[in-house]
Amino acid sequence: AWGKKFVSMNMFGLGDSEFQFTVKFRNSNLNFTGKKGTKTIILRKAIEKFTGVPVDSQLLVLKGKKIEENDGGLGDFGIQKGSLIMLIGNTEKEIQFPSTPVQLDTLVFEENNNQARRVSRRLSSPLEI
Repeated sequence: AWGKKFVSMNMFGLGDSEFQFTVKFRNSNLNFTGKKGTKTIILRKAIEKFTGVPVDSQLLVLKGKKIEENDGGLGDFGIQKGSLIMLIGNTEKEIQFPSTPVQLDTLVFEENNNQARRVSRRLSSPLEI
């Protein structure tokens, strides 16, 4: 829970005036100031820093439309004063991958073996009448 945070990206703008907008992630808001010329990749990197959601895993939605590119400026995507951007994604901690390849045949065998043990236990226990 990162709660309410306020981040200024004014040093990355290109001479236009600053405005404030919000990124909503789950039940929290992250408030930003930026400029129309601020590149969206800067926004994505700031979002990663404060939420833990990697840039490549971020789905940003503004008024029902995906913000897909990283090269455009905030203004190119219609981000303006008071905009609310929805962030959908998982943090790196939530995404855990095994360090070695997963052998599917082994998983199937283990699952079948576990089911066989459960059935065997049920069959070997005394019947209750």
